[in-house]
Amino acid sequence: MEILAWAFLGGIVGSVLMDVTETYATKVGITSGVNIALVGRWFLGLLEKQRGQF
Repeated sequence: MEILAWAFLGGIVGSVLMDVTETYATKVGITSGVNIALVGRWFLGLLEKQRGQF
């Protein structure tokens, strides 16, 4: 159970660091190929195809 908590915390910290880095890179003029809308559409597509099951 402890490893699950560490994995969850690591995912949260990783997501925050990615968002901060992406924001800073955009201000400097560096852009990435990641479009957050595509990730959201992919996730919703999973839910629709499996009817709520992964």
